[in-house]
Amino acid sequence: MSDSGVGEVRADVRDRRVRRSLLLLAILTVAVGWAGGLTLFAPAGSGGPERNVAVAVPSPAATSLLASPPSPFAGVSQTPSMAPSASAMPSPTAAPSELDPMFGMSGHLMWHDVGTAVAQLDMLAADGLGVIRFDVSWRWMEPSRGSYRYLDKLDQVVDAARARGIAAVLTPIETPAWANGGRSPWVAPDNPSDYASFVGMLAARYAGRVAGWEIWNEPDLRLFWRPDPDPVAYTRLLLAASAAIREADPSAKVIGGSITFGNTGFVQAMYDHGAKGAFDALSLHPYTLKHAPDDESDRFHSLTAILDDVHAVMASEGDRSTPIWITELGWAVVGLNSVSPDLRIDYLARSVPLIRQRPWVQVVTMYTIDTEDSERYGLSTGGRRSAAWRSYVDAVHKSAP
Repeated sequence: MSDSGVGEVRADVRDRRVRRSLLLLAILTVAVGWAGGLTLFAPAGSGGPERNVAVAVPSPAATSLLASPPSPFAGVSQTPSMAPSASAMPSPTAAPSELDPMFGMSGHLMWHDVGTAVAQLDMLAADGLGVIRFDVSWRWMEPSRGSYRYLDKLDQVVDAARARGIAAVLTPIETPAWANGGRSPWVAPDNPSDYASFVGMLAARYAGRVAGWEIWNEPDLRLFWRPDPDPVAYTRLLLAASAAIREADPSAKVIGGSITFGNTGFVQAMYDHGAKGAFDALSLHPYTLKHAPDDESDRFHSLTAILDDVHAVMASEGDRSTPIWITELGWAVVGLNSVSPDLRIDYLARSVPLIRQRPWVQVVTMYTIDTEDSERYGLSTGGRRSAAWRSYVDAVHKSAP
């Protein structure tokens, strides 16, 4: 989930960081006579969970259980085929065999310089978390058709994750002006094939190195799909992107959905318009606002009810074998619908075993790594882990089979 209006201010943030970097470059040049240049890594993403959405409560749905599925990353090697570049150091802090392949974090690695991104990956590896989900901005990376930038930065981030045995799930978001007539970055492209071409290029570039590609972020919310959510248009985008990814890298998972709360209506509409078979997993953002994870008094904002209700829709469509991935989940401790820090600690600890009890859930990436990305949901600050972070990590390891 993302900060309200963050898409519109992201360019301002980028410009401020670039100006700071240029000032630093000038100072260094004068001080030491350095004739070279610094590589400037502007943030390439948007999103963050600052919003509150008025929603309706769906009717309860039945639940069903499955046997545990195979590893979600089967066929994707997490052993590096090449050493990470110098800026992608330090070296890994945990061996791949020590990482939990199901649980990790959702972050915004491309919003930071490579050193910061790598430091965040080291935190995950040191704590045994085996999955990272982060966004990449189509708008910033392909500012004009066929002209790309920041790929060298993304190379380093992907290689750093892989060197640490961490499975990377990437979420391409935001439309460049050339692809939607200059409208908001959260207006889908006029031609879904333009998005598919970009995602397919990335999938080919990182074949065998990226575990999954999540198609867009929260298309069921007006904040991220303007002017209004449209499951038919989203399904067209998913179908086009899925075909491109599968052609470029058959080993990678296509992740559809990125659906918020218990929006079973959007999920059903995706199936009604041909989404079945286009994704290898359905991603959910089952936020509960202030509710405890097992509080089912409001099924639309209940972690357990959301998982059961969405899975019931999938089963009714003959898709019970397709897993659910939770690519964002968390509790805010600042602002509207926030909970106390102590409650967040408790809710995070309680959520993990509840998720493990549902074997159709394969991947969980808790939102989010750092308070710089979201003051409301950040679980660390500048590399300092919060008690909530440690509660989550402890629950992951204590509940491991």
